Amino acid sequence: TDLLLYITLILLGIGVLIIPITNDIFIIILGISLWGFGFGISQPLSMLLISECIGRNKAGFGMGIRFTAITFSAFVAPLIFGAIAEYININWTFYSGTGLCSIFLIYLLILRLKKALP
Repeated sequence: TDLLLYITLILLGIGVLIIPITNDIFIIILGISLWGFGFGISQPLSMLLISECIGRNKAGFGMGIRFTAITFSAFVAPLIFGAIAEYININWTFYSGTGLCSIFLIYLLILRLKKALP
């Protein structure tokens, strides 16, 4: 599941990064497709990871927290990225999204390395 999580984050990051750097509609469609594929994998994967981490007895609680976070981010993200688009540039909304994916990926890799080292 770790490798799949890394692949998902890479696909999300590449998909979002492709959109502002081209005017070619086919490359934009490729970027959106990569993003959609990565996002589609991330949803069931996050449910699996939550259930593995907290156990079967508290899986309902974990899913509730997950859906609360998704709902909160669906409310907050448009405000944040809208402000970025308004005050900086719309392209920077895509760059910052890629940056967030990159930061999360690096964080996961650091956690993995700490776990692997004696």
